[in-house]
Amino acid sequence: MPLEKKNRVVCTGCSLLCDDISIDMQFNTIQTVHNACLRGTKKFQFSASKDRLKTPGIKTNENEGRVDASHDDAMEAAVSLLKNASNVVITGISRLSNAAQELAVQLATKLHATLAIQDFDVFKQVVLTIDKHGLEFFTLGEALNNADLLLFWGSNVIDLSPKFLTKTVFSRGRYRQSGKEVKKLAVIDDYPTPTMERADIKIAVEESDHDAILTALIEALAANKILDPALLLQTDTGSSNLSSNSASLVKDLAEAMGNSEYCTVMLGEAILNPQFLENHPVFLERLFDFIKAMNEGKKKVALLPMFYTWNFAGLMQELGMASDNVDAIDLQELPSKLTSGTVILALGSDFVSKIPRARVDGLQVVCVDFKRTPTSDLATILFPVTITGIDSGGTATRLDGISLNLNPPVEKKEDALSDTEILRDIMNKMQE
Repeated sequence: MPLEKKNRVVCTGCSLLCDDISIDMQFNTIQTVHNACLRGTKKFQFSASKDRLKTPGIKTNENEGRVDASHDDAMEAAVSLLKNASNVVITGISRLSNAAQELAVQLATKLHATLAIQDFDVFKQVVLTIDKHGLEFFTLGEALNNADLLLFWGSNVIDLSPKFLTKTVFSRGRYRQSGKEVKKLAVIDDYPTPTMERADIKIAVEESDHDAILTALIEALAANKILDPALLLQTDTGSSNLSSNSASLVKDLAEAMGNSEYCTVMLGEAILNPQFLENHPVFLERLFDFIKAMNEGKKKVALLPMFYTWNFAGLMQELGMASDNVDAIDLQELPSKLTSGTVILALGSDFVSKIPRARVDGLQVVCVDFKRTPTSDLATILFPVTITGIDSGGTATRLDGISLNLNPPVEKKEDALSDTEILRDIMNKMQE
């Protein structure tokens, strides 16, 4: 049988959701992956792995292993567990399709369950601050076509979303026909990173003092009459502790921002983590004040928080529509929810690897996943599923808020079920 080429496949390896992937297929099996990064390629190739979960299972005795079961028997056992639980926690829904996320939120509402979401507290703080300042995200299309200065603040995007630079900095856009020749790349980070290596302006933050860098940037722009000096009165943080080299580089960045027509700021993992935000409680407020002031001064500056779980943006949109009806916590708060009688519905989530093992012993877990993990090994009831975007479709939301149709290259097996179908089945059984 000759190779069949599938084009315009969307990769769910990270939240960039690259839609320019080409797949060579033979006998309904992926042979070669073109134009994907290593992370995306590994996910596509895993679709034919012998390590994929294939059979539902039920553990009838805590001291014994799980035994294979039919889907109907596993579903009956799962619904019974969920109905009789005194407390239900649902984890992992940032790795589901949009339709499955909607069903998971509906199920959480019906069961009065808690959603435990990785990075939820950080995102909540970002959203509240953005709403307060009236800022908007930019799309990748705007970064490609309009931006002439791209600033990665605490974001090592090459390691976490490898094709991001290719799609924004190193590609020609409608109004940036020369690509990198007319675009400047600036990086501010705690350590030298692969992203910083490629930058025109490289600012290594000394002793994690991002506040001092921001103050120096505001001072330089105010001195050049690009920014209102009154912005400096909002904080006591000074820039005097910067080295002469760092101060000089910040002035270079200020000059680039003053000369730019459209600056995009990618805010990354060095900033968007609980430890940093706890230790620097006013940094986000100051940064967003700065961006707002730049826009009021007729300089176009736009922001994009960088979260890398592949459908995190879709989940946040879903929660935004259901915020009054569902209880959500950060995944790191999960141990506080593990009371007697708790049942955890783990949807593509290996939560067991993220909390102390002593807290999960004896837990009742319903696991829905396509690969073996410590969570699937622990699970009381296991449902194997398709890999969304590879052998089942749907839609997902890119990190900039754009919804994309998933075009699976592999034809789903007749008896295989997607996460959407599993959750719809649970919802229907709960109503019987």
